[in-house]
Amino acid sequence: LEVLPAADHLGLGVLAWSPLGRGVLTGKYRTGTPADSRAASPHFGDFVEVYLDQRSRQVV
Repeated sequence: LEVLPAADHLGLGVLAWSPLGRGVLTGKYRTGTPADSRAASPHFGDFVEVYLDQRSRQVV
C-alpha cells in the first residue's frame, strides 16, 4: 500500500519529515560538520550521519 494514495483516499494530509535530509541537502555539510551544529553533538550526530554518504554529496 502506497502512503500518498492511502492518505488521499482517507482524506488525510501528509507532512514530510526532514525534507532537506536534516540539513544535508542545504549544502551545510559540504566541507564537514560545523562545530556549532546539532550534528556535532553526540545526541544528534547519528541522525545526520546517515545522510552524509557519497550519493548525498553528489546531489548537493
